[in-house]
Amino acid sequence: MSCHEDELLQIVASETQVDPTLLVRDAKLHDLGIDSLDVVSVIFQIEDKFAIAIESLDFPPDATLGDMLDRVELEIGTAAAGSHR
Repeated sequence: MSCHEDELLQIVASETQVDPTLLVRDAKLHDLGIDSLDVVSVIFQIEDKFAIAIESLDFPPDATLGDMLDRVELEIGTAAAGSHR
């Protein structure tokens, strides 16, 4: 589990109204009922919480929650590395 994963999962649960017990890494976004608008809402909240800007995150229909979390973690790490220059 990544260092921000719990926080990210809380944001996902809050923004998508998905039961937190269903938010497991291998769950497909579409099976959870998470659509592109939900992803945008989640991204806005993540940007606010971590004071970062995430350009665009598009996920294929078979993307998993783990795919999304890993990509967001990468964006957070990239933003943090850029702020330390």
